[in-house]
Amino acid sequence: MVDVSVIIPTKNRSHCIERTLKSVYNQSIKNIEIIIIDDASTDNTSDIINRHQNREKISIRYIKNEISAGGAVARNQGAELAKGKYISFLDSDDEWLPNHLSVGIKLLETNKSDGVYGAFYTQNKGGELSANNIKEKPFDMNMADYIFSGIGDTRTSTFIFQSKCFKAVMFDEKQHKHQDWDLAIRFEKQFKLTINKERTVILHYDSNNRMSGSLNHDATEYLLSKHGDSTKPKNLVNFYLFLIANTIKLEGKTDKYHEYQQKLTHITKNNKISLTYKQNIKRYIFRYVPVRIIKKYY
Repeated sequence: MVDVSVIIPTKNRSHCIERTLKSVYNQSIKNIEIIIIDDASTDNTSDIINRHQNREKISIRYIKNEISAGGAVARNQGAELAKGKYISFLDSDDEWLPNHLSVGIKLLETNKSDGVYGAFYTQNKGGELSANNIKEKPFDMNMADYIFSGIGDTRTSTFIFQSKCFKAVMFDEKQHKHQDWDLAIRFEKQFKLTINKERTVILHYDSNNRMSGSLNHDATEYLLSKHGDSTKPKNLVNFYLFLIANTIKLEGKTDKYHEYQQKLTHITKNNKISLTYKQNIKRYIFRYVPVRIIKKYY
């Protein structure tokens, strides 16, 4: 039996997918299979994968969709084909450090957990590496509180799951952004998730089509419609401040910016929430400081 099935969704990432694959080959755990779901690439991704299939000892299964179906669909496609005891996910512009799978699986086994998420590095276009230190989720806090409060984060390339547990949940194929947050919230309602505090993943921001660098307001509203009632109103205050900041930085003070401001006001008034000093400062900045300055310094 294969120990780990590595699911790699990709689309037009011929410029960086070899980096991703090499990080899988370099894992200390070798009994793995790689399943690549190409979501209708129009570049030479297939040529690169074919070369790797012919020269690598690790099993590489390559499936190409003729019509793009989205990242959640691609990941689920790969999971349905997986034969491993464990399923792990790796975006095709990211990479793992050599101990990623071994550390994650050890955590699964020693904690008798069903899934792992973890801390990571980010690397920008200039090659600078920054450490992301994710705080451990308090025992009395659910995953929705953890994410909406801004205390924690979950990223797809850090996920390792017991295969049978993941297949009982799967990615929501209607969730076109925040798929990792949505999965973690739903997964924790049925199974045990453990944090990997050791940074074993590098998320690269040298790709122009990285989803986390863009907004999808419909997907955000969909996420809130599913999980907004699962978190405390005070956590939604932090989440709407986060949305306001990102909207300003990426779009400016658009209609959505004003809508988020109105929803923030509605939450605070209806729940009689007083903003903290830091939250008041943020809101003042977002309201009155010129957009060009916020984009430069915030």
